[in-house]
Amino acid sequence: MIVRNRSSFLVKKKNIKVPFSTDPFNMKKLHTARFSGSIHDNAVMIEPHPSKKGVRFIHKRKNLGNKPAKSLGVQNFTKHSRKTMINVKNFFRKTGYRKDLKMLALRTASKIYRCQRPIVPKKKVFKKKPE
Repeated sequence: MIVRNRSSFLVKKKNIKVPFSTDPFNMKKLHTARFSGSIHDNAVMIEPHPSKKGVRFIHKRKNLGNKPAKSLGVQNFTKHSRKTMINVKNFFRKTGYRKDLKMLALRTASKIYRCQRPIVPKKKVFKKKPE
């Protein structure tokens, strides 16, 4: 209940019922107990890789809450996107790690890969002039 109205990640907007959150471990960016990363022992964050090719998958380790330096597990995925999606899916399946976040994690990784694609300019199509 303390986190409900007094969070450093809380962002309130006018005429919006559910406030937003800037918590990096909040996958949906809504300030609710279900998606809050600071409340749960299990939390996941997906961000672009520093090389701008691939994604970085960061998760909280359950047993190491009292050791902040070791409490985060980091996996870098710089291969192609299908391999990354399989690895993320397998992480949730094999570890039993908050199944409600699986689709959000896959969507986020997919969005990051889509943004990293090079922009190909469209070719101009010239119409023949009537004779």
